[in-house]
Amino acid sequence: MVLNDTIGQERWLGRDGAHGVARLVRLVSPSERQPLGVEFREHRGEVRALLPWRYWFAGPQGQSRWEETVSALSVAVVDEETGGARQRAEATQPWWSGHPLAADASMMSPLPGKRARQETSWHSSVIGGNELLLVPLFSLVLLAGLFGDTVTARLAGVFSALTIVAEWGPAATKSLFSRLYYDKPNENA
Repeated sequence: MVLNDTIGQERWLGRDGAHGVARLVRLVSPSERQPLGVEFREHRGEVRALLPWRYWFAGPQGQSRWEETVSALSVAVVDEETGGARQRAEATQPWWSGHPLAADASMMSPLPGKRARQETSWHSSVIGGNELLLVPLFSLVLLAGLFGDTVTARLAGVFSALTIVAEWGPAATKSLFSRLYYDKPNENA
């Protein structure tokens, strides 16, 4: 079985074997008995994935999505009260806070704009977050060549300046655009 999180990363879960999904545990709130999430557990009871019910199985097609998941896995389904649903003084904390797979549940939920940018940034996902700093930093050494006496020194200085602009220009443009365009308050809320 393959689960895709909010930014498209795949989570592969075995259907059988030692680490295969052996049971689905629907976590319910102790007071209201409403589903809060679903744990995919293996034979020994270890949790392999945690999905927030609200974002995966609630809404108009939620029941059919739940039934499709259960029939696709053909495993036992158990309801269990969760301790994570305890009343908290801070209403901003999700119910899964403190769960061993809290980060997993967070990635399986809609992300705030800033975090989505961090997770999907080319520099943080492909080459590493330091590349945006290190390449221009090393290019600064050769930037002094712009004021050199020889053609090769000036050429090195020009290429160094182009490297710095090529690194910081797109990153600054993307960052400004996403902050001005994507971080607008939701007018429909």
